[in-house]
Amino acid sequence: MQNRPHLLFSFVSIFVIAATVSGCGGTSEPDYGAVGLVDISGVIKLDGNPAPDVEVRFVTAEDRTYSIGRTDSKGFYQLMFDTSKSGIIPGKKIVQLYQRKPSESGSNEGNIGDEEGADPDLVVASGSIPKCYGPDSKVEVEVVKSQTDFNIDFKSDCSTVSR
Repeated sequence: MQNRPHLLFSFVSIFVIAATVSGCGGTSEPDYGAVGLVDISGVIKLDGNPAPDVEVRFVTAEDRTYSIGRTDSKGFYQLMFDTSKSGIIPGKKIVQLYQRKPSESGSNEGNIGDEEGADPDLVVASGSIPKCYGPDSKVEVEVVKSQTDFNIDFKSDCSTVSR
C-alpha cells in the first residue's frame, strides 16, 4: 500500500504529459482575420532622397506594439505584423526610424532588437537618420483600410515631415 501515492503520481504525470503533447486539438495558426490587418507599404525618404537600409516601425502608443519593415536601396518598405504575415492593426501610430551600426566588416546584418532588450547594433541615429525619429518620434499617422501607401519624406533638421 505504500506504493499507491507513487503509482498515483505516475499516472497523473503521464496524463499531464500526454495532454500537453497532444494539445487541445486546435490549430497553432493565428487567426489573422480576427485582427483586421491592413497591408501597408511605401517609400521612406530623407530630404527628398531614398533612405536605404532603415528599419521602419509603426508603433501603437498605448501598448508600444508595432509592425516593422526595412527599406531597400530605393527606400521602399512593407510592414510585417509578425515573421510570416504582412500588415498592421488599424489605428493611430507613431512612425519611428532606426539604422544599424555598420560592423567592422562593413556589413549591416544582424538581429533586430527592441528598446528594452536593445540590440547593440541597432541605433537611433547612424549616418543620416536623426535621433528625433527614434523612440521619441512625434511623427503620427492614422492607419485605415482605405489607405495602404505611406510615402514619408523626413527632414534631417527634424522640422517637418511631408506625406
